[in-house]
Amino acid sequence: MISIFQVQSRLLPDEINRLEREQTKRKRRVHRACAANLTHASAKGALGKAENFNYYKKVIVDDEHKLLYCNVQKIASTNWKRVLIALRYHPPKDPATINKSLVHRKGGNWTYLAAFNAKERQYRLDNYFKFLFVRNPYERLLSAYMNKFVEQNPLFQQTYVPLIARMYRGGNNATGGAIARNETVTFGEFLRI
Repeated sequence: MISIFQVQSRLLPDEINRLEREQTKRKRRVHRACAANLTHASAKGALGKAENFNYYKKVIVDDEHKLLYCNVQKIASTNWKRVLIALRYHPPKDPATINKSLVHRKGGNWTYLAAFNAKERQYRLDNYFKFLFVRNPYERLLSAYMNKFVEQNPLFQQTYVPLIARMYRGGNNATGGAIARNETVTFGEFLRI
C-alpha cells in the first residue's frame, strides 16, 4: 500500500518515514482517547450508556459505502458532508458544487448511528470503515470565530453581539448601538465567552 506521503514525490525517504511515524503516533492517541471515553462511559452504567448514545448521535452512517463518519464541527465537517452527499450520485458529483444549505438541512439528509438498535450499531462498528478528523484546538477556535463573526453570520450577529455587548461593553445601552453600527465580537471577547 502506498502512503499519502509517498504520493508527494518531493519528499525524501527519511522525511516520509518521519511523517509516517508521526501519523502512527497520532492514530494511537486517537484510539486511546476513544477507548478511554467508551470504557469510562461503560463503567458508569446507565449514565454511561446515555453518554455512548450521545456519541452515536454524531456518527453519520453511509450503508452503501460502509462508512461511519464522526462529525466534529469546525474541522472541515461541511466539506466532508459534501463528499458524503456527492457519493450518493452515480457517477459521484463534484463536492464543491453541492450547496451548503443542503449539507446542513434538518431532517432526512443524514442517518446517524443512534438510529440503529444495539445489534445493528455493533455490526456497523465492527464492519464499516470509521473515520474522523481532529484539528489543533487553537485553529478550531479561530475557525469558529472567523466563520461566525468575521464572515458576518446573521444568526450569530443577532444573538451574540447583543449578549457580548451587555457583558463586556457596558450594559443594555451598548446592545442596540453595537448592532446599529454593525459591530462584531472581537476575538478577545469571543475567547472570554
